[in-house]
Amino acid sequence: VTGLNQTNDGRLYGNSDVSLDLSNGLLTNQGGLINAPGQLLLKNLNVVNNQSGKISSANGFTLAATSLDNTEGSVISDKALIVRVAQLLTNLRGLISATGLNLSAATLDNRNAELSSLGELTATVGQFDNSGKGRLLANGALLLNADSLNNQSAGAVSGQQSVQLNVGQLINTGGGSVYAKNSLGLKDTGVLNNDQGILRSDGTLALSAASLGNTAGSITSSGVSSLTVDGAVVNCGGQILGDSTLVLTSG
Repeated sequence: VTGLNQTNDGRLYGNSDVSLDLSNGLLTNQGGLINAPGQLLLKNLNVVNNQSGKISSANGFTLAATSLDNTEGSVISDKALIVRVAQLLTNLRGLISATGLNLSAATLDNRNAELSSLGELTATVGQFDNSGKGRLLANGALLLNADSLNNQSAGAVSGQQSVQLNVGQLINTGGGSVYAKNSLGLKDTGVLNNDQGILRSDGTLALSAASLGNTAGSITSSGVSSLTVDGAVVNCGGQILGDSTLVLTSG
């Protein structure tokens, strides 16, 4: 087929495997359901509209598309999930979740939404908007590579093991939080703005940035802390605390 329209409660499912080949056509699953208790094979997708829809499988699967609109929708795997979006992934008020999640997108809108993994989570994104109560959560190791991460206004990045963020710029203001249970690594090649934000590690902390703003912000660690900032550090009314050795180097 060259397109599939499942608007308003359309359903595609089987008692075992489900295979869908759209020959680079349009998949409209708005308010619809695509489900497989066995293998779910999605081939040659182009534009995917999953607004208020659900795509799920008990097994691992890959969703690769030019663009994906998952506004108020869900993409769920009980095992491993790979999501590859060449352009825009809109997950506004949506849910993308799996036991292991590997995700990439040129632009990702995760405002008031959730990207989560019961295991490891790896994300590679160009422009990542996780503001407005967006959530990036992992019970395993969390790795994010992004050109920019907007985590302001109560955005949350949290990992129950190690968390590594490699970004070109981080905005973590207005109640934004980044938390790691074991170790937190944050490499910001540009400006790191943590005004009224929270950076917290229950283990070690390794932070580097071109400049650091922490006005009324909090940067804390229970383990050894290393902060290297090429330029200025502004810590007006903020706190930088370590329960163990803390080393701050500023240019």
